Amino acid sequence: MFQSVPDFQTDGSFDNERYLAALHNPQGDEWLYWEAFTRDYLPRKKLFDRVRYSVTLSKDEVWQEFITRNVDHTLSGLAIPTSSIRGDEFNATDEEVTAFYTSHLDDYLQDETRMLRYVKWDKKPTAEDTSDTKQFGTDLIRQINDGADFTTLAEIHSADPGSAVKGGDLGWFGRGRMVPPFEEAAFKAKSGDIVGPVESRFGYHIIWVRDRRGEGDDEELQASHILLNIEMGPSTRSRLKREATQFLYEVEDNGFGKAVEISDASLDSSRQFTENSPIPGFGFSQVPTRFAFRSEINSVSDIVETDNSFAIFQLMEINEPGPQPLEDVRKRIERDVRQEKQMARAEEMIGEVYEELLTGKSFAEVAETYDEVKLIEGKERKLSTALPYVGSRNPRLLGRIASSEPGELFDPFEGQRSWVILRYNSQGEIDEVEWLVQKDFIYDELLIKRQDEAVNAYISELTDNAVIIDNRRYHIR
Repeated sequence: MFQSVPDFQTDGSFDNERYLAALHNPQGDEWLYWEAFTRDYLPRKKLFDRVRYSVTLSKDEVWQEFITRNVDHTLSGLAIPTSSIRGDEFNATDEEVTAFYTSHLDDYLQDETRMLRYVKWDKKPTAEDTSDTKQFGTDLIRQINDGADFTTLAEIHSADPGSAVKGGDLGWFGRGRMVPPFEEAAFKAKSGDIVGPVESRFGYHIIWVRDRRGEGDDEELQASHILLNIEMGPSTRSRLKREATQFLYEVEDNGFGKAVEISDASLDSSRQFTENSPIPGFGFSQVPTRFAFRSEINSVSDIVETDNSFAIFQLMEINEPGPQPLEDVRKRIERDVRQEKQMARAEEMIGEVYEELLTGKSFAEVAETYDEVKLIEGKERKLSTALPYVGSRNPRLLGRIASSEPGELFDPFEGQRSWVILRYNSQGEIDEVEWLVQKDFIYDELLIKRQDEAVNAYISELTDNAVIIDNRRYHIR
């Protein structure tokens, strides 16, 4: 930190003598920044350190983490995933959707939202703009032929940032490296020729073929170019602005809807959006967002200019904070209700499957009996890797393995959108030497992770219990 302070540097490098002199005999304000920084930093550091130092880690936890990462375990079993539970009876009824929505309102809370409709005039180059760009390219070629320096013109006018700084130089290239119109024109030219304007999807190119080498498929050119983007010109911009202004006059005289009919403009509408989110269908723009959250219903904005368009907005809906309307979340609820019903059926079936296993049947025999049951093959795996239908580091599975002996059949438990039964078949050898190598590293890594989790949990608790009022609208213009 201190090495970057100008007061402690000589010729841009840290000067230890100047630093020590300022430390022992401060003369000016060289320490004011660091005093302010320390006043802000130290209290937070002390607070978070207190939270971090409250975290403890036992040797047994480190040992179990070592086992999880390094030791092979063989587990086999059966799973009933929800994807195998099919039938219309699992679809959500209207009554179930309503009941689920009512009992989970907190899951569907949303911030204050708005909805807009708008007319926009896209900033697109016209045929006239294209013609003007081509003519400008022709004028540049005439200047070059009259003795103007190609590299200087490229530095000034080329829209290709990679080559413009090198005077338009593209280096050596063979066929297939450039867009087809560029390549065709360049390879037809002779060394020394100025070719163009050549139109491609990037714009118009003025090409200077400086040299060539090789023959046939191995032929290469050394060339430079000036790229001219086809952009909206001043006259097009003025025309669009006039059209938008005329539309506003029509709104004042006849209303927004009638103005759309009269002008034959294209009308778009957004979905609901919050103050800190993009406007759906339009994108992120502060001006219309501020308009939406500072205006009354049916208000019409002034002309809003963005990089891509001119636009005029009308505020159509104001929605206060609260639960989203049922219809807006119906599809999500229908999916969640179906998932719940499928999981309930899977839990019921896994109980039946477990009873059959207790009679001595094998996993394979039971799997053949039920179409919904999937076989989990017994393969050696690290517990830190994913197990089908269970995932990686499943807490219940890790806990059962830590307290069990190989050969045990585990009770059914909930996996990833499934119910699962597993048998703990075997555990691989433990490398004691590797334990000695890794234990300190694992301890440090786990401790840092737990400490960070503790700090995040502390901050989340403070945030959840805090009353936060967003006043940014009064300060951001």
